[in-house]
Amino acid sequence: SLDTASIISVEGRTFPVDTHYLISPTKDYLEEALNTVMKIHKTQPPGDILVFMTGQEEIDSLVELIREKDAELAADRYGRGGGQTKVYSKLQVLPMYAGLPTDMQMRVFEPHNPKVRKVVIATNIAETSITIDGIVYVIDSGFVKMRAYSGRTGLEALVIVPVSQAAANQRAGRAGRSRPGKCYRLFTEEAWGKLAVQTTPEIQRANLSPVILQLKSLGIDDVLHFDFLSSPPARIMMRGLEILYALLSGCFFHAAKLEPDGSYLTVRDRHKLFLHPSSVVFQHPPEWVVFHEVMLTTKEYMRDVTAIEPSWLPEVAPHFYVYKRSKQMM
Repeated sequence: SLDTASIISVEGRTFPVDTHYLISPTKDYLEEALNTVMKIHKTQPPGDILVFMTGQEEIDSLVELIREKDAELAADRYGRGGGQTKVYSKLQVLPMYAGLPTDMQMRVFEPHNPKVRKVVIATNIAETSITIDGIVYVIDSGFVKMRAYSGRTGLEALVIVPVSQAAANQRAGRAGRSRPGKCYRLFTEEAWGKLAVQTTPEIQRANLSPVILQLKSLGIDDVLHFDFLSSPPARIMMRGLEILYALLSGCFFHAAKLEPDGSYLTVRDRHKLFLHPSSVVFQHPPEWVVFHEVMLTTKEYMRDVTAIEPSWLPEVAPHFYVYKRSKQMM
């Protein structure tokens, strides 16, 4: 039999985790996370806190906000106004995300200090990739930043989306690694019931050109009928084949034309894009450009931009473009 694979399940050591939901939806989960951290710190027994946010910008903002609140508590800690009614331990607030320097990442793994409460603000890297000792309380924003690819436009972007139930359960489990813990979900129980059960597999939301190229290099020509574990959408497969074919002539499948308002429209799909202010051509935008990829931040910005002549497109990629006599591109 060709089916010789074995499935091995290893049960991890877990402790009970109490899950708490919001009574009503929050308008600002960043502020809600701040309030929840401080409430835990003031009312709950010793134990470190792990907060899940979506990315570096949110994490850095929350780190600063918590440090400001802890500075206010320091006045009480040292007896502001001639006396004090409650002494709180010091907060050690640490960020954790992939772009952080290694030495700063390693700080979250330092041995537990009973005189301080550690607060780790992390992306979903802390769901499964790492385990931090001493975590007793988890705060889940309910959102995650994921790479998404549009088979219609051929554009890839990082977007913030609700977590799946499976991911939320994985996050909650971080609180029960060393002793019973608590998970505070910054959404309602009703919202929990509406979450997707499982996270969408990456193969169903990614540019498949590299996958198709690898399959073809292995001698698999009929890639559209390949038996994937999770079948990708047909539109993404077709776009991947188009792009792979166009790669024979360079990166001309990502072409855009300057509009009067300073934006660009992609030639094939009429999708609005922008030059990033840091681009060397930002001050003198070319009329026609090709680009490597798009990154979504406050706008959809083109990356790796090169100026071109429109007549080049049908010459190097006639299967993609037709150059009309009216000088318009199809």
